[in-house]
Amino acid sequence: MTAAGIAIAISVSAAVSPAFASMIKSLFLSVGLDAGIEKAVEQGYSQPVNLEVTDQGITLRVKEVMADPFRVSLMYGIEKDGKPINPDLLFTDFMSMKPDTDPYINNYVVTDLDGNDLKGVNLPLARTHGDNAILEVGIDDPTQGYFIRSPKDIPDTIVVHFDINLLGETKGKWQLKVPVSLAPAKSATNFIPLNKRYESPFGFKLDFLQLRHGPSKSELLVDIRESQAWSNQYGTLGPQFLYRIKDEQGQVVAAWDGINDMTYSLESKNALLKQSSGGASPLWQYQGRVERTGIHSRIGSAAGSAKTRWFLEAEGRAAIVSVDATTNEVLTVSLNYDISDLPDNYAEALKTAQAEYKQQMGTHKEVFASVSYYYNRGNGQELMTFSMKQEEGEVFIQPNLVSVDLKTGKVAGYFLFPGLAKADAKMKQLAEQTVKNMPQANELPFQDVFHYKDGPINIWEFRNMAVDGSARQGGKKAQKAVQSVTIGAESNKVLEVVISPKNNNGKDKAVSKADALKIVTPVAKQVFGIDLKSYELKIDPDWGDCIFASKGKPSLVAKFDNKGNLSRIHLAVDSNNRK
Repeated sequence: MTAAGIAIAISVSAAVSPAFASMIKSLFLSVGLDAGIEKAVEQGYSQPVNLEVTDQGITLRVKEVMADPFRVSLMYGIEKDGKPINPDLLFTDFMSMKPDTDPYINNYVVTDLDGNDLKGVNLPLARTHGDNAILEVGIDDPTQGYFIRSPKDIPDTIVVHFDINLLGETKGKWQLKVPVSLAPAKSATNFIPLNKRYESPFGFKLDFLQLRHGPSKSELLVDIRESQAWSNQYGTLGPQFLYRIKDEQGQVVAAWDGINDMTYSLESKNALLKQSSGGASPLWQYQGRVERTGIHSRIGSAAGSAKTRWFLEAEGRAAIVSVDATTNEVLTVSLNYDISDLPDNYAEALKTAQAEYKQQMGTHKEVFASVSYYYNRGNGQELMTFSMKQEEGEVFIQPNLVSVDLKTGKVAGYFLFPGLAKADAKMKQLAEQTVKNMPQANELPFQDVFHYKDGPINIWEFRNMAVDGSARQGGKKAQKAVQSVTIGAESNKVLEVVISPKNNNGKDKAVSKADALKIVTPVAKQVFGIDLKSYELKIDPDWGDCIFASKGKPSLVAKFDNKGNLSRIHLAVDSNNRK
């Protein structure tokens, strides 16, 4: 028999006194996090740290810690010559498998105060938020056969040791010890033994071991064991644990349908990521995959849902098909192949795409290189997208593409880069003036512009791009827009602005309502033509966005960085008005 320990985590939220919450000056509250972490911080389970180490002109600074025995969250940032740089550089070469032979790797260890390694420590999960990132470290891991059974298993203090040898392409030595007191959180942690078993007639058992509540989340530990009969029938394809949890009123408070791709998701709510030895995964990480003649298959279903789907994936995801497991009807089809393999009956679709490309770009010297086909039985959509060849080089460059609706034979949309020289001069001037109207903007020169159309959406976006550190796309280095202005192609009105603020060297600052109103009011008038006198300002508790709303008028959403600078502002309009 085989066994797998599975930890299921759901976020917990609770009402907190606004007066009490306002007294807590926490960086965790300035970024968009799940309600569980925010609840824990507001109840006093965060600790200021401000420990740092500098080498080669680069400083690694751990700023604050949220102490929950089930996930210790450390807020950190990296600076070079006093200016913030990409915090993801910490993971350029993280956790080498051969630390003795490869000295330029980054590692960490979690110990008690006496320096003894803790059992069950799992791999870290990092989430970037502007100039900072949050490193989540667990001190128990059921997949390693170890989990905390009672408060006595929780040490009063742990120490997180950073051993960083490479940041980006800079070699150095950044060693830091960060003590974390778990004593307050330990007293607020509850453990409820369950000891319940469910035996499935299909040949597996579910042992519900324990329910435990921490300051920021709850976890349900379940052990799954498959019988030999199951293994003989399904091989290495293990049963997936899907769930729906309801409160006393019958309302769903947490659910997971087992499907990572939200395009196909049936139900998911309050689902947290939990790190295991298999990598970052939603909650439980027990994804069985069986290889059969080059096809991978997995099953996913939602408890209580009418639909159960089979997903068939070809190697490299060149083909993905979902099938209703009850009726055997094909639900969705996604295919990717070379243009030379295009069937003859799609020749007209290709001609339509070529004609649209020529009309929008003024030329058709380039040739489409690949094709993507997508079918969705639910909404009746059937599209074929023709893409240009990916440019050579280390950095991913989005290729031009045109989509055709196969049912109507008409163009459904496109994503095109005509170049700044071909952009409308008045629209470009509007984009440049918009950046000038943004306070503290660096006013970077625009490098490119793209024209995007998809259904009612029809926009132009002027951008300045930069390589995004360790982020990858299409197997290459990814880029991100450090400055962009989005303009409606039909309305010629600004819809969104993203800037790179000049002031990145000051102290961290949480933006108050008064600050936000003072900064945004002139921007709203000059950029969007909106007078905020009749607007009400609310700050989103989950994401930290400043939302200016007035009945019957378009809302305006502003985002500030951790230095108090306005970094992004956009009109909150539906797709029918993004044009």
